[in-house]
Amino acid sequence: MNERRQPPLRRVTLTRNNPERLENERRESPRFRVSASVRFLRAATDGPKVIDGDALKVSLIGMRVVLNQPIHKNEQLLVATTGLIATPCC
Repeated sequence: MNERRQPPLRRVTLTRNNPERLENERRESPRFRVSASVRFLRAATDGPKVIDGDALKVSLIGMRVVLNQPIHKNEQLLVATTGLIATPCC
């Protein structure tokens, strides 16, 4: 079995002077469905909340997480430790 390897993780820095890059990254990001407590999700609907990890940055928008960079399976566990359970969707 010859699996395609994912690119290595990289930090993504988004700046105001480059809005096109932000839009491109959003459009190309994989989507994950997120399970968390209703109270937490309601608090997050007044605007995107950013959760920072060492090699992971996600924005919580309603019931979805938009990833700003590729992740591997072990990084999904990192999301789960923040109280969120992310599963691939769409």
